Amino acid sequence: MVLTLQILGIIALIALIFLIFVMISTLNKAGTVIDNVESKLDSVVSEFKILREKSVTALGAVVEIKERVAETLDEITVLNGKVVESLEHFDKMSNQITSSVNSIESTGRKFIDLVEPIEHVIETAISKVSPGFSYASKMVSAVSKGLKIFSSKMTK
Repeated sequence: MVLTLQILGIIALIALIFLIFVMISTLNKAGTVIDNVESKLDSVVSEFKILREKSVTALGAVVEIKERVAETLDEITVLNGKVVESLEHFDKMSNQITSSVNSIESTGRKFIDLVEPIEHVIETAISKVSPGFSYASKMVSAVSKGLKIFSSKMTK
């Protein structure tokens, strides 16, 4: 029985030694896995730092864009007010121009109404005087031809 106990003890010791080797191997592999995980965590942490820096830069750019958009909106608001004011002035000028054109048209009609009878009188006078001037013109022309002929005959 002692021999059995010794064999069982040796088997138990061999099993214990085998378990210790398995544990050492497992702990070795666990150490390697932990090193890999630590390396990957360091990589992830550095990537998160880079991502955080880029996010801060992007956020700064977004804030700057927001400020520029706000300034642009303010300028557009001012420009809109000026456009509305200009349109009001344009409307007033348009009304004044319309009034001036109407006044000029009315004055023009009065002038035309005043000039038309005078024009008629002048046309009538010209039509009555014109035959006399035509006759006088022909007479002056004939007399001048006669004088030319007379003077040319006299100088020969």
